[in-house]
Amino acid sequence: MLDKKSIISQSFVFKRMQDGKVRKRFLAHKHRLFIVGIIIGFIIVLLTYFNSSYAKVYRVSVNGNYLLTREEIVDLAGIDSESNFLFVRTSKIAKKLKSNPMIKEANVKLLNDRIVEVEIDEYKLIGYTARGDKAHFILDNGELIEANAQNLKYISSIPLIEGFNDEQLKMILDDFKNIDRDLINQISEIHRFPFSYDENMLEVIMKDGNYVFLSSSGLDLLNQYYDVASSLDNPKEDICLYFDEVTNTGFTSACPWNKEINQNISEEDE
Repeated sequence: MLDKKSIISQSFVFKRMQDGKVRKRFLAHKHRLFIVGIIIGFIIVLLTYFNSSYAKVYRVSVNGNYLLTREEIVDLAGIDSESNFLFVRTSKIAKKLKSNPMIKEANVKLLNDRIVEVEIDEYKLIGYTARGDKAHFILDNGELIEANAQNLKYISSIPLIEGFNDEQLKMILDDFKNIDRDLINQISEIHRFPFSYDENMLEVIMKDGNYVFLSSSGLDLLNQYYDVASSLDNPKEDICLYFDEVTNTGFTSACPWNKEINQNISEEDE
């Protein structure tokens, strides 16, 4: 039988062992609480940062657009001042932008100070034409885009192009690529107007009232329009502008519907 002294000694040892286990559990629990506290604190800091203005896009810079407005491009890109700058994916935004048939290329960069730079290269809008009972916009790559409520506003800045089949239309597109955009905006209508010596002649009606005649293969001569038109004080019904691709010059003369010039052309043909 254990004496009283032995029992007390064993109890003391057992208590020391229990206290050691409790201390270890406490220290382990304290260490876990410390780690959990750090994690929670880190999460709070991140949430605070991501919900602050310092994590948002500060500005979206748009360059290269001509017809599409900045607002249209930003809306298509899907980014604004509430977008998180760190989560902006440039390749995804560029893909969204190129889904618009009027955008040829789109480059997106992330700059310092939380600025998103969008560089746009648009197809040139040549004019519009009728296909069936609907109006279609003509791009310089030959693609036709059906007019709708969103893009109908462009009609006022481009010419009506009539009297061309698909093959004839394709022939003039390459030359249109070399015509200044601002000059295209000054053209009201373009029609086929075959002459006896050139069945590919075009009648170009300008918004200022002047009539211009030139061959479809020499459309780029229209870039000289203002130099030639300056010789006319005011648009006249019996005086038109002509461009000759052989001599690479422009001049004014009687309009083709003038009886005198029609008579001269008939005599020359005979």
